[in-house]
Amino acid sequence: MLKTIINLLFIIGCVFGAAYLKDETWRGVFLGGAVTSGLVIVESAVENRKYLWLLFISKCFYRNKLIRFSISYLYRIKIDDKYLLVKGKRINQFQPVGGVYKRHPESKRQLKKLGVLDDDSMPIDDESKDDLRLRVPGKNAVSLVKWFDSKEGREVSAFREFCEELILTNILDKDKFHYIDYSFIDRIEKGIRFSNHFQCYEYLIADIVELRPTTPQVTALKNLISTQSEKYIWVNETTIRKRGYHLDAGVDVTISETSEWTL
Repeated sequence: MLKTIINLLFIIGCVFGAAYLKDETWRGVFLGGAVTSGLVIVESAVENRKYLWLLFISKCFYRNKLIRFSISYLYRIKIDDKYLLVKGKRINQFQPVGGVYKRHPESKRQLKKLGVLDDDSMPIDDESKDDLRLRVPGKNAVSLVKWFDSKEGREVSAFREFCEELILTNILDKDKFHYIDYSFIDRIEKGIRFSNHFQCYEYLIADIVELRPTTPQVTALKNLISTQSEKYIWVNETTIRKRGYHLDAGVDVTISETSEWTL
């Protein structure tokens, strides 16, 4: 942002200089400088186009405020017209399989430069340690997202939460699901907003991936649909959009907002 402002001021200076100078050589120099700086701004804008809105609002309105980031991956596990949701560990609700990414030790120095702090909205234990739930000054919000997009120093696989929530809980057979395949579907980003629950500004990012089961795995998942359990539930799209209250389908549970992101 500062470089852009400096370039803009330089362009304005060059334009005024060219307008008031009578010497053609110097006018050409000033106009050339203005064009060069203009190209630099355009190139920077194209390179950072996906971050422009976040860059603008974070620098202008939330520069010195701490913003809570939660960066996760969520599974779409769909068989016929049913979606698999699991019981939340911390909140009494059903939600997609998945969870927040982890940061690796080698990211510590870079994140420290960005002023990153641990999330203070929930206790940190062995399970939540190094989660990508964290707080960062608004002025560094774009730098944090760029770091995440670089994939350096952080978890990139979506298998860990699948294993923890479906295999280690014995919902799925480890012998049939020791290997899984999945495809990236979409990224959901909820821009800076005030969270009444956490009483802070937050920015949510969720990568949506879809399980690509093998034929034996499809059979195992279909068998799971007919099995009752308090650990999971299979529901259709309408039930998810109604957040669990769907009496026509005989369902009255609490379903997370994030479940709708996987549809």
